Amino acid sequence: MNLSELTSQQQQALEHIQRVYAELSLKKSNVVKEVLPTNENLYHWKHYPHPNPINKAEKAKYYYHSHPSHDEERLAEHGHFHIFLRKKAFAEHAEIIVRSQKNLKDASRDNVVHLVAIAMNVYGFPVALFTLNHWVVKGLWYKADDIMVALQNFSAKKPQYELTSDWIAAMVQLFEPHIAVLLRRRDEVIADFQRQHPHKNAWEAKELELTSLCRL
Repeated sequence: MNLSELTSQQQQALEHIQRVYAELSLKKSNVVKEVLPTNENLYHWKHYPHPNPINKAEKAKYYYHSHPSHDEERLAEHGHFHIFLRKKAFAEHAEIIVRSQKNLKDASRDNVVHLVAIAMNVYGFPVALFTLNHWVVKGLWYKADDIMVALQNFSAKKPQYELTSDWIAAMVQLFEPHIAVLLRRRDEVIADFQRQHPHKNAWEAKELELTSLCRL
C-alpha cells in the first residue's frame, strides 16, 4: 500500500487504527486479546467474543475464531476475524445468487453476507485478507459489485468491545479497494471452476475453499 496515494477517508482510517493500537499498547492488549475471555485457551472453531453480543440494529457483524485448514494457500495464522454484512445493508433490487440451506428453510435466519476475513498473527496484527467459498461461510451470496455498494452501510459496533469494533471498521475502510479486488477475484474463481467442472456446484465444491488472498 502506497501511503502517499491514500484517499482522505483512508488516511483517517489509518490514523484511527494507529490510535487504537496506541490505546491497546497502554493496556498491554491487542484487538484479538480484547475479544478473548481472560485466562481461557483459544479453542478451535469457537466464536469470540463468546457469547457474542448481537446488535440487530447494526448492518454488519464480526467474530474471531481459529481452526486448521487443508488449503495449502492459506497463511499460517493465530486465527482470523470473519466480517459479514447483514441483508438489510443491501438494496432491495440486489440479486441473491446463492442461499444457505438454513436460509432456504427459514428466510429469517442466516441473513448475513461474508465480506472478508482478516488473518491475524500471534501478536494481534493482521497478516492477510481473504475470501472463502459459500460452503465455508454459508449465509447469502451476492456478486462483488452489489457487496461493494452495500459496504457503504458498514456498521458493526459491540459496546463491550469498542476498540476491536473500531479497528474492524477502520480496517474495512482502509482496505476497501483491496476488498473490492478480492471479491471480484472470488467471483472469477467461482466462474472459472464452474466452467471447468460443469457437473459440479462450484459454491459447494469442498476442494475449493479459499477464493482469493491478499497478504498484508
